[in-house]
Amino acid sequence: MFWGGNCAPDVIIEAKSDDYDIFDNYFKKDLVNVYFQKENYKYLFPFADTLDVVNDLQEDLIKLHLFKEDNKEYYIGLPKNVSFDKTDSTWVSKTKCIFVFDKK
Repeated sequence: MFWGGNCAPDVIIEAKSDDYDIFDNYFKKDLVNVYFQKENYKYLFPFADTLDVVNDLQEDLIKLHLFKEDNKEYYIGLPKNVSFDKTDSTWVSKTKCIFVFDKK
């Protein structure tokens, strides 16, 4: 897996909460922008405002792509016009954020 610059988070979020379930439901419905328009995103992502991506997530300019590996879920945020392929590194320099959830 290729990781972009310094955008990988210092925090791995436990995926064992109601807050995760709410996020996951929005993700599955492709409504991540709506999720980040509500203030409760701060319960699951208290550090998100420091990444300077919340506005772009709210405006649907960033799409999260799910990649699973080693009991972790990686939600990789890329501009809407950039496709994600774990076998190709062309997307790496365009990465806006990576949220990591521990599924253990």
